[in-house]
Amino acid sequence: MLENMHIVPSDDDEPDILFRFREAASRWARRDAGGADTILLACDLLVEGFDTPSLRDVASLPVSAEWWESRAVLKTAFEELGYNVLVDSEESRLLSLRWLCRAFLRGAMATEAFLRRARGLFEGEPPKVAFTLAYLLDAFDSDERELDAEEAVELTMMAEEHARAFLVATTG
Repeated sequence: MLENMHIVPSDDDEPDILFRFREAASRWARRDAGGADTILLACDLLVEGFDTPSLRDVASLPVSAEWWESRAVLKTAFEELGYNVLVDSEESRLLSLRWLCRAFLRGAMATEAFLRRARGLFEGEPPKVAFTLAYLLDAFDSDERELDAEEAVELTMMAEEHARAFLVATTG
């Protein structure tokens, strides 16, 4: 199902700010980030004219708000914006994986940390589009030993290649 679905909007499908709002909320739901990005993007959406009662509620949350205290209003805000997707869904995991790939590719995350977090996003078997990234570390880490320098370089090169491929595959 999702392996054939483009989760990043094309220019005609969804304004970038809405996508960034969904992506930030997904990271918050996965505990990869705090709520500040989501709350500030809700404010930006209001400025851009996306005005709904629940979006106002999200925008009025303190930036220190915890996920558990905002989940219900966030779900309603998404529904009011026309999304019938729970923030903690397979789609949100794929959005989080996109964020992880970009962070890794710009050097903000070490290879093994990136791959462990990528695997941790999926409780069962990941969708086809994310399968290689989710299991890449296993090919090198089956006996939980320290990687030698040559293996570490090879793993990093493979992770970069697969991260780029994932980003391309999930772009509309």
